[in-house]
Amino acid sequence: MKNLTQYLISCLIFIFIGCSGFEFVYQNSPIINKIKENVIYEISGDNREALTSQFHNYLGHPNYMGDYVIKINSELTETPIVIEQDASASKIEIVHNIRYELKQKNSGCIIFLKEITSRAAYNQRSSGYNFTSDFSKEETIINNLDTNLNLFLRSLRSELNELKCVDED
Repeated sequence: MKNLTQYLISCLIFIFIGCSGFEFVYQNSPIINKIKENVIYEISGDNREALTSQFHNYLGHPNYMGDYVIKINSELTETPIVIEQDASASKIEIVHNIRYELKQKNSGCIIFLKEITSRAAYNQRSSGYNFTSDFSKEETIINNLDTNLNLFLRSLRSELNELKCVDED
């Protein structure tokens, strides 16, 4: 029993020491930390409320005294991808095409411009009103917006080294 206890303690110490330098991969970049809580969102187009909520989750609430503006224009397209014999759609594809424009607030110059398209699909349960289908559609829309926003943030981290205007050298 004593050997087992010593073995477990040794394993725990080994794991603790081995993982002491562990860093999270999804850590925010200095660019994101700089604009976080220092940005105004101007959201237009489809799903404005859901996009606003997603931005609050990732970048905090808008700061109207901030130095940066992110203009977001969302376009939603729904397309039936599986059509049954009775001409009803049983599977629907949702496509979000979102244009992101990060600008300096005072000068208005563009720092980063990106258009991202994300796709998702959901199953429609019946041709009449169905709470489950509506919930599935809303959940699919929110997950697709989340994917799109994550792609935008990943692009900011990987493609942007400093917050300066695109047309500056």
